[in-house]
Amino acid sequence: MIDTKSLILNAESEPLTDEDSKELLFQQLEAELKNSPIKGVGLAAVQIGILKRAAIIRTESSTLNLWNPKIVSQEGELIYSEACLSHPGVVKSIRRAQEITVENGDGRKYQFYGFDAIVVQHEIDHMNGITVADKNYTPLKVGRNKLCPCGSQKKFKRCHIGKELELQQLLIRGTDA
Repeated sequence: MIDTKSLILNAESEPLTDEDSKELLFQQLEAELKNSPIKGVGLAAVQIGILKRAAIIRTESSTLNLWNPKIVSQEGELIYSEACLSHPGVVKSIRRAQEITVENGDGRKYQFYGFDAIVVQHEIDHMNGITVADKNYTPLKVGRNKLCPCGSQKKFKRCHIGKELELQQLLIRGTDA
């Protein structure tokens, strides 16, 4: 893993080309993630000092190698407490899209929801030179008199106002179920 003070973590990664060995790069990422002293669910190439747009995702529901990924659509929003292998001990509440569609370097499209969507967005941020240390918490935008996103059919002010993180956990569990 790259030292957290390294400026390379904030550098934008270059696209993977046909001349690059995707197989070798993904093997390196797999080995680094497997041997990390901290359990992780994703790793971008920049985190091991390779400025290429590539990452691996290893969640309970997704095992995927991404290269030159592009988010082509996103819906909803949620706030989730994120950690990062490149910044041990740093945990930040970050606003993310709840659902995303990503086009991979081979043209295939993948849809991600909830936690998986968060992980993919986190790794794409790495490719763009953005880490959790660069992010700031921004609260979920729900009008006081709007229906609460939890599905209770109550107005937000009567249901989850002041309990936004609890609401986020409900929304995430709801999309993963």
